[in-house]
Amino acid sequence: MTRDTVLRRSQLVTPANRPSAVAKALVSAADSVILDLEDAVPAGEKAAARAALVVALATAEISVGEVAVRINGIDTPWWLDDLIALRELPVGAIVIPKVRRPEDVVCVDRVCRQLTMQRGALLALLPMIETPDAVLRAPEIARSSERNAALVFGVGDYMAETGIAFGAEGIELARGQVALAALGAGLEAVDQVWPWIKDLEGLARDAQRGKALGYAGKWALHPMQIEAIHSAFSAGAEELAEAHRVVAAYDAAIAVGSGAVLFEGQLVDEAVVKIMRRRLATQETNT
Repeated sequence: MTRDTVLRRSQLVTPANRPSAVAKALVSAADSVILDLEDAVPAGEKAAARAALVVALATAEISVGEVAVRINGIDTPWWLDDLIALRELPVGAIVIPKVRRPEDVVCVDRVCRQLTMQRGALLALLPMIETPDAVLRAPEIARSSERNAALVFGVGDYMAETGIAFGAEGIELARGQVALAALGAGLEAVDQVWPWIKDLEGLARDAQRGKALGYAGKWALHPMQIEAIHSAFSAGAEELAEAHRVVAAYDAAIAVGSGAVLFEGQLVDEAVVKIMRRRLATQETNT
């Protein structure tokens, strides 16, 4: 599986300093797991958490589609040691927190190349957009490295820096801008967390809102959130059936020299078919 075919409807975030939680996450129903060396680990436990993660990844059973690690920010004394420790491990993506400018991503990219990290050029980078200045520079950040696979909107730090409440118009504006920047660069956008773990109805509504903004998936803080997230970001049976019908009708039109077709009252052209083919490709990746 390449970087471009990894499914990231759900990314389960798990503290790297909790070996039992890490082991469970790696065989969970999540599409992707993010093992966190940053915010979830106190400053005094960084080295111990890193060492525990190395042991876990070297020995644990792994069934999720992608293992990602959120390293510490490049303005900390820990990030380089994080990358060095991970270079021989089955890590498919690096989550870069608190990215403020394109050069932050370039720095991590260059170090990864110098370390010849496992999977080489297929190693994905997932920059996190968590501050107003990063939102404004999100299009540049998205294009800063060919390894970039997705932008992640980090709502917690954005709220802390701006004082804007969760769900307020200012948050939704930034949320939309991050998705637009990712899509404009040909990347995926991964949506904010839903912090109320037991409120699955609220999670479902928020996930649908994220999907409407252009997000392809969402972070999960607990395994119980995964099913609701998958439901929101997966095509239903009716949507898949529609996609098959539209693609078949369009292909038939192309075969007789027409570039568009009127299908069930809708004008279907190349742009519409591209959406439908993406829907089907996502389903195939999941099965």
